[in-house]
This record gives sequence, structure tokens and C-alpha cells, in this order.
Amino acid sequence: MLTDLIIKGDWSDYNLRKARHIDRLLFNCEEDWEIDYLVGKIREYGNWPEEQIRQAIGMACCEELAPRPRGSFIRCVLKMLD
Repeated sequence: MLTDLIIKGDWSDYNLRKARHIDRLLFNCEEDWEIDYLVGKIREYGNWPEEQIRQAIGMACCEELAPRPRGSFIRCVLKMLD
């Protein structure tokens, strides 16, 4: 399943980039680099246009209140894309 591939994929460079004092399993919609990273991750496995992915992320950011656990946030974004 696509969701599992993305969630269980390699997030090591994302985790390294997150500040040490911030929970790496939370997604921050206010960080452009995190949005860009998620767009790239979804495009690795899916074939949605970048703009459609960004719109889905924006809708999920409005729907999912902070703190946003990464796994559930990704599920929400993919649900918006379907």
C-alpha cells in the first residue's frame, strides 16, 4: 500500500535535518522545507502533479491540528489526493 511505503520509507535525512529538540515524528506545516520534503517523498511513489500534492498538504494542514504526528498526517494528505 502506498501509504505504508511512504510512512515506512527512509526518513533519515528528514530526521537529521529536524532540530534536535523537536520531535522528529511530528510534521510542521510552517516549515517550507518539510513541505518540500513531503512533496518529494510522495512524488517518489505516486504520479500526482506537484501542485496537486501541495494543495493536499495545505488542506491537511488545515484539517490536522498541531501537533501533527507524521504518520497520520501523511495518511490525511494521501486521503486528500484520492
